Amino acid sequence: MAEIIEDLVRELTTTTGTGNITLNGAIPGYVPFRSWCVAGDTFECMIQAVDAYGNPSGEWESGTYTLVAANTIARTTVRRSSNNNQLVNFGVGTKHIYIYLSSYKIKKFALASGPEPVPVPGEKTAPVPTGITDNSTVFLQRGTTYVGTLVLAGRTNVTIVATGVGPKPIITPGQAVTGWTLHSGNIYKANFTAFTPKHVSINKIPCDPAHYPNRSIRWLTATSSGSNSILNYNLPAEANNNMVGARACVRPLDYDIDERPVTAYNNAGSMTVTVHGSGLVEGEPGAK
Repeated sequence: MAEIIEDLVRELTTTTGTGNITLNGAIPGYVPFRSWCVAGDTFECMIQAVDAYGNPSGEWESGTYTLVAANTIARTTVRRSSNNNQLVNFGVGTKHIYIYLSSYKIKKFALASGPEPVPVPGEKTAPVPTGITDNSTVFLQRGTTYVGTLVLAGRTNVTIVATGVGPKPIITPGQAVTGWTLHSGNIYKANFTAFTPKHVSINKIPCDPAHYPNRSIRWLTATSSGSNSILNYNLPAEANNNMVGARACVRPLDYDIDERPVTAYNNAGSMTVTVHGSGLVEGEPGAK
């Protein structure tokens, strides 16, 4: 059967619960579903509970519905609703039910018929366009995150256009990290060798870097320190080589704070860091 998109299709219903919708006839000035649809046809549909004046009263639901009989509609797929986007258990009262062009359908049309081809159409992520030439136009689909670097060096008169509907396109050099496993407590870990990460985001929200001790604005005082080493018996033994490559925030003097890469770490709590400047001061209480 067909997918129907037509104007001025709107009826009344007093159906309650979560089952099929029984149609009670067209609202004056509109036409009934059976004017355009036959049993088996599908359409994007909205149901709204209304008050005695025809104003929306709170309950609503939208999705892809199916006409199963001349006056009966099945709520086939619910996408949005006043019930956390789940099937609504409609209460007593009048509802309006009508065909409309949903945001889901608009996005689908935009992806299928954009003005220019877009890498991996219909996906939420795509590689950045490559091979860009002078005097060209690059079309980026809204709602899509492009992974990689958009190389425009040496190019002239290049126009970047956001096409379609939805949020602005995003270009990021970041890569997805998979294979996360629970390390301990609420700490997760994953192996990543593509490059040395500088930032980590979860659901596009930047994460605070891990640090020891697990609290803010607190220094861990070294038991002893040398020109390129820090010893503290309270450092976690289980970290072992996981610390190598991290950056230690070091305060060799009260007026000197910097970061130094960790080059070695052992289970005895000894950490080796890169030397620069005046190094760490042996036995200095401020070496942390």
